[in-house]
Amino acid sequence: MKDAIKTEMQELLPNIQFKKMKLNFLKKFVVQRGFLFTSDELADILKNSNRDARVKITNSLGKSIYCDISYEQKREIKLIKLLNGRKSDNKDSVHIYWNTNYRMFSSPSPLNKRNGVQWYLIFSFGDICVRNSIAIKSNDYLIAETDFDVTPYCKIKIV
Repeated sequence: MKDAIKTEMQELLPNIQFKKMKLNFLKKFVVQRGFLFTSDELADILKNSNRDARVKITNSLGKSIYCDISYEQKREIKLIKLLNGRKSDNKDSVHIYWNTNYRMFSSPSPLNKRNGVQWYLIFSFGDICVRNSIAIKSNDYLIAETDFDVTPYCKIKIV
């Protein structure tokens, strides 16, 4: 059935303007039908979406990465705005973090861990973190996927 749907949709897909769609909509409705796309196509759609909010993390070498998150993630945006431009509190081989002293969210994360993603922006035990996927724990609240060279003293902000 999925192959039949994919075959029928191939003519229509080039006409769909994914770039005009909000990231949250894409995650809820397009990612769920991921069988229509290769992993590279899906990554490109998500990367080039009409982002809701953008997080900028800059390492000590001046290299920046961006994570797109949904405006529905108001708590996460609020926490990152509180950290606006602050340097990370530490760095080791698997994560960097910014302590927020905020209590853990009770609702589940809108994002699930995926194969092939090396780094995540997460909330864990009162900290906003960039953590390697090998160190992600079941109680970590995933905010966004990212790709990053972790260095000491990274800065984070909403742009």
